[in-house]
Amino acid sequence: SWPDEYWPDKNHQNISDKKWEESVELFNADSEGLIKIAQNPAIDLLSEIPHASGVTYVRELMLAADHKAYHLGQIILVRKLLDNW
Repeated sequence: SWPDEYWPDKNHQNISDKKWEESVELFNADSEGLIKIAQNPAIDLLSEIPHASGVTYVRELMLAADHKAYHLGQIILVRKLLDNW
């Protein structure tokens, strides 16, 4: 159910170390998926993605990396603000 299932409990005191660790694991798994795409010799990174006219694999990989960096910064900021580091 959007957006309720995509956001943590509003009471940040209920967020455990395990939840933080799960977030890191998911973040890393996404990164590994992107790396697999980038290293796949069967994919010409400069070619267009079949379902996205005019969009290349390398463009999408760079966009995803930039987006992940933004969210990593958010995670760091929130943890510092919550004094949960």
